[in-house]
Amino acid sequence: MLMTRISTANTSTEMDEELIGLFEVAELAGVSPAAVGNWRKRYENFPAPVKQLKSGPVFEKRQVSYWLRIKENPMAKVIALFNNKGGVGKTTTLWNLATSLSYKGKKVLVIDFDPQCNLSIAALGDVEFSTFLESSSELPYGKTIRAFAFAIHPAKRPRKALYCKAKVST
Repeated sequence: MLMTRISTANTSTEMDEELIGLFEVAELAGVSPAAVGNWRKRYENFPAPVKQLKSGPVFEKRQVSYWLRIKENPMAKVIALFNNKGGVGKTTTLWNLATSLSYKGKKVLVIDFDPQCNLSIAALGDVEFSTFLESSSELPYGKTIRAFAFAIHPAKRPRKALYCKAKVST
């Protein structure tokens, strides 16, 4: 923590103000220093630097923290779960995390790259999910991402599309 000293005619007062640079602002916000530079240009209400040094501007941490809380478009937080091993609870953890954040009023986007599609089935329900797999002459792979519809085969064999059937409970 940096201490600042304010001197007037005959008195001197020390204040405990934490001063931070662009790198520390970026760490505080969870973004790159370049993003902080963009904010300084884009937002008129971004805190003014306390001092301009050769190494860059210096800000009061208190002011920056307050600005980050009231900022119009807060940066999205990205949470990714990955584990090669099956059966370790990735889908369950992600489902519970997403629903918990949603209940707290957060906007949540969940992307299911698992070929088993369990998270998609949980979110949409098995009946609605199965409608995405229905193919037609216009949509031969259904309403899915085409890149995930092909199996990986040796180059000499023709490619065959894979379709996964949703388990529909009755």
